[in-house]
Amino acid sequence: MHFEYDRLISHYDNLFGVERVHVFTFEQFRHNPLAIANMIARRFKFEVTLDQVGKAENNRSYGERLLPLARMLNQFGNGGYGIDHPMIEIPGWFRLNRALLARLNRTWIAGRPPSPGKLLDPELFQILNKRFAASNHRLLKLRTLPLAELGYPL
Repeated sequence: MHFEYDRLISHYDNLFGVERVHVFTFEQFRHNPLAIANMIARRFKFEVTLDQVGKAENNRSYGERLLPLARMLNQFGNGGYGIDHPMIEIPGWFRLNRALLARLNRTWIAGRPPSPGKLLDPELFQILNKRFAASNHRLLKLRTLPLAELGYPL
């Protein structure tokens, strides 16, 4: 049931009323955060000065061409998190590696952020698309959202 947003939104609609539940996609916000923030401020009559909001992109995905390098370099240290099992633990590598990859990721070398279809195993990608298509169809009955244009499985 996780990621079946139609069920979650239906639940919120039942609890609070359809008119009180507003739905926006992450992709819309990510594509143009200032436009979405302005739209929300106007809709709810918030008094905010959005031109003071930081415009720096945080936690940007590695580009398609940089991702294989990042995966390889991650084998030399995990920053002490114990999440991965690096081949070799080089003290200080995590910070150095992160800084290097962040710099490279801001250049043309990195390429575009990869789509989920390029990040995931093709078979897994198909399974996930099939799994969530029905939920996305039900979501479209609840709200007008540009799911097809955003690449959601339908």
